[in-house]
Amino acid sequence: MRRPQIDEAGLDAYLNKWAERNLGRWLKSCFMGTVGTIAGLNPTYCSIVPAGETAAVGSFLVLDPTYQPTVGDPVECMWRDDKGGYVLGPILGAAAKARVAGSAGTADPGNTGGVMYLQDTGASPNSGGGAIFGALQGFFAGIKGLLQDGNNNSRGDLAFYVRRATTDASLSEVMRLDSASGLLKNIVIPRVRCHDTGNQSTNSGTFTAITFNSNDYDSFTSMHSTSTNTSRITISVAGKYRLTAGIKFAANATGNRAARFLLNGATVIAEDHCFASTGGTEVTSFTLCAERNFAATDFIEVQAFQSSGGALNVITDADDSPNFAASWFSL
Repeated sequence: MRRPQIDEAGLDAYLNKWAERNLGRWLKSCFMGTVGTIAGLNPTYCSIVPAGETAAVGSFLVLDPTYQPTVGDPVECMWRDDKGGYVLGPILGAAAKARVAGSAGTADPGNTGGVMYLQDTGASPNSGGGAIFGALQGFFAGIKGLLQDGNNNSRGDLAFYVRRATTDASLSEVMRLDSASGLLKNIVIPRVRCHDTGNQSTNSGTFTAITFNSNDYDSFTSMHSTSTNTSRITISVAGKYRLTAGIKFAANATGNRAARFLLNGATVIAEDHCFASTGGTEVTSFTLCAERNFAATDFIEVQAFQSSGGALNVITDADDSPNFAASWFSL
């Protein structure tokens, strides 16, 4: 006799117990039926309910491992995992035929819809059910509800996690849907903004790369260093980025001024020029903006030019000058 199987779920039945074929792990319980909790359960056709399990109102259809489900049967398998949670999911099909045990009766449940309900037993902030996604090599992504308000009609966020590198021991949160605002937050995207806290001298008649000694934020993999190559923002993930920069020259009435973005020390991708301020009593300001597709490891610099005939400072002015930022917005 062929051993009962559910190929779509990777399950095999052995002596009235179900096992995950790929992982070689026994499922502690396996039910099918309506959403609820265990009551009047007859465990004849599944593994024994773990010690300490609490029965409550509701009824369940119990999956009989001697029955061979066919593709098309709307079966819902529910089992207790090693961490004490429940997993509930449909095996979709055309006809509903299954044996029934306990208080559920013997009627065919029919082709009905269902929900997946993931709950833990905690009531403290950030408690909540979750789902983990994995393959034979292990888990790599997850979704989790995070309780924020435990009063009636509980409110909670929904967080998304991934393993960002094969060397990571755990998953990292990369995005969260905030229940209070309805907005996405904690989105991990490559973006950086830096500034400098001191005046920088530039020579007349040549472009000078501006350096930045402080980071306002650097949310990815160190796109700007405050100790090495401090004039550069280095692209960490290929894609389209928006660049902005602001610089101010000290007041001087002689010559021209210019500012530009330079890619990889060779390619000008945006540039602006103007005359020095009349009378030499006003500073000369530039705000640069550009969008471009970049490859990983590309680097960009802000360069300043002046032709006053002598040294002239790019001045520091609170948060306004000099500053330099890059933000990813599309692949």
